[in-house]
Amino acid sequence: MIGDVALDLGFEKLEMKITYTGIDTRHFDQLASCGVSSLPVRFVGAYKRQDTCEMVTRNIYMRGSVTNLPLGENSLGEINEQELTYGVTYLKIEDNNVNVLEIDVVNGIFNVMGKDKTSEINQALGL
Repeated sequence: MIGDVALDLGFEKLEMKITYTGIDTRHFDQLASCGVSSLPVRFVGAYKRQDTCEMVTRNIYMRGSVTNLPLGENSLGEINEQELTYGVTYLKIEDNNVNVLEIDVVNGIFNVMGKDKTSEINQALGL
């Protein structure tokens, strides 16, 4: 070869940081989850596309485990924030119930816009 080529060797470790406002004991409950995929988290929102003015509902699903839970700082009269770090093993994004992206690291699933990017590999391995 006459130059460098970036090869697709899979994903790096997936992480998500989420900042929560206030102190919530449910954050500590998340530490009790056992396994790398036992903790489900879901976000839902809506936005209006600027090109078509279509309203889009977005769902984001993830599973993983809490890897960092700093307690933040508490000050009288101020709102406390806690930034939790999650090790993510499953991520799915849907727009208007259409699967945009699905990554399941544990089960070897990678779908983008309905195209299964790992089926040939899984079939060759007998999975």
